[in-house]
Amino acid sequence: MKRHVIGDTHFYHERIIALCDRHPKNRKERFFDSEEMNEYMISCWNQHVGENDEVIHVGDFALCRYYDQLQAVFKRLNGRISLILGNHDCHSKLTKERLYRLGFERIEKKEIILPDIKIIFTHKPIQNPDTDWFNIHGHIHEKKSLFPNQFNVSVERNDYCPFLLQDIIDSVVKPYFMKGITHA
Repeated sequence: MKRHVIGDTHFYHERIIALCDRHPKNRKERFFDSEEMNEYMISCWNQHVGENDEVIHVGDFALCRYYDQLQAVFKRLNGRISLILGNHDCHSKLTKERLYRLGFERIEKKEIILPDIKIIFTHKPIQNPDTDWFNIHGHIHEKKSLFPNQFNVSVERNDYCPFLLQDIIDSVVKPYFMKGITHA
């Protein structure tokens, strides 16, 4: 079993394509519509995530008008998925109710903590984070994190694919705790 992390998929969110200039890494033109974007992200997700893998989604899972759209996407994604609610996931009471019915392993309102390796997962980056902890977050899309003990896992940062958590730990978290090394 592997553990992955991803954020800001915004399945079915048409406007996010223009707002974040969303396009596959291998072309300059934006996704034609949310259907093409969804298919690309589902394909990337399932190429990296196995059926028994764990996925921590740090928020803004989808923006759907209909529950069956949301359910159709969720059923196609590999892995056991935990969700931290993002600002779009809490857009309305109806949106939250739909997410709770999907079958996430767990849904957290603010954070997921891995105390043994001092990682805190949140949707928004923590302002002035405690330097004894590492914050893995989303919300800022293509932008880099502001602090050396933060890492942005929004889909735009990894060609719409989940990050392997162990890779983040090995290349960013461990060097941070060894002091003085920052991430790109």
